[in-house]
Amino acid sequence: MTHTLRLTLQRDADGSCGLDCEASHDGFAGRGQAWFNLAEIRRFCEALGVYPLPAAGVSLNGGYGGTPHERVVTLELTVRTTDSVGGLDLVATLADFPVTNRPWEVLRSAIVRVPMTYETLRTFATRLHALCDGTATEATLDQAQGP
Repeated sequence: MTHTLRLTLQRDADGSCGLDCEASHDGFAGRGQAWFNLAEIRRFCEALGVYPLPAAGVSLNGGYGGTPHERVVTLELTVRTTDSVGGLDLVATLADFPVTNRPWEVLRSAIVRVPMTYETLRTFATRLHALCDGTATEATLDQAQGP
């Protein structure tokens, strides 16, 4: 099986940025984008460096919509523990922007789970830091695993 996650960043002059995520798992793939304050992404990076991760995991999510009923999440990254020996999952929840602000009108969405270790997470967090700092054009996570 092959797991791939690729993040790119579009910076705006006001300190906000569009985070674009493409994720795939053995031929199943999705793409989502949301706008964040750059400081929010940096806090997510810092939280990824905590060992062990909190039981609830660490998340970054964004989208649009004013009220909770209208809220549409188009990009969510969650890292959580899966066992007591260092197993982790990075879960990417990705969606298109719908035609209107109604969540049920999302045309395409995907949830991709990428198994990882703390070592892999540390490498990914370093790449995401570089993306935030502007010293990299993308942050990737690529893993090939046996059957």
